[in-house]
Amino acid sequence: RANPYQSYFQIFYAIFQSLEAFGDAYVYVVEDGSGTPVALYCLMAKDVEIVAGSKAQNSLIEKYIYRHNGYETAYDASEIIHIKYPSLKDSFHGCGKIEKGWYSHLMAKYGHEHAIALMANKAVPAHLIINKGTKPLDVERIRATFASLFGRQGAGGAAAVDGDVDVKPIATNPKDFGDLDFSIKEIAAISGCPLSKLVGNDNVKANSEAQNISWLRYTICPMLTLVASALTEQLLKRYGIADGDAFLELDSPITEDRKATVSEA
Repeated sequence: RANPYQSYFQIFYAIFQSLEAFGDAYVYVVEDGSGTPVALYCLMAKDVEIVAGSKAQNSLIEKYIYRHNGYETAYDASEIIHIKYPSLKDSFHGCGKIEKGWYSHLMAKYGHEHAIALMANKAVPAHLIINKGTKPLDVERIRATFASLFGRQGAGGAAAVDGDVDVKPIATNPKDFGDLDFSIKEIAAISGCPLSKLVGNDNVKANSEAQNISWLRYTICPMLTLVASALTEQLLKRYGIADGDAFLELDSPITEDRKATVSEA
């Protein structure tokens, strides 16, 4: 077990979830008196603060401060294995996929809200009645006349209204509902997930299988390599294993790749 509360599957799941959401995963290494690791904990990334080091300390990071559930704990940099996605704007933090796709998410969110608001208001009025005269209109009478003629049973009918009024039709543009498909495509591209897995619109088995293998090879496998290499560099040496003597590798989720690895061995 990774620790008394989590299996290794659970802590790896927590690491990947943290990377995907925040771009960072902080693994706290608990050691015994001899310096041998005895437990691993994945901290909540949103509750971790990085304190930068200095030239005098000859270190990039001095410590990590963890504020969680009302408690504050300071960890020495050597106690934390920091795994992160690349970021073009921050030397200390990674860039998660939620950050990358935030504006696409907002586009989809506000597009849905806009469509719901239109539907809740029965979209838009079908007609606009403009009073061109000086006398006030009998609004309820005119509204009842139009409802009887342009309701579901009388769609396409004609109305005659006395008085000096002008009636103009109001058309609803489908684009008013927003381009929700565009947002979904952006989110799929950012997450590295095939669009068909999000919308379920590919009923051809061969296409679906090919896209799934592509997703595993070019999105999931690099994530596995990133975590395995970080643990190789920062965890194995704590067991007294010298660099180059051993390495950690997570099994590929692609059956063909696993078979190729076994045959090469």
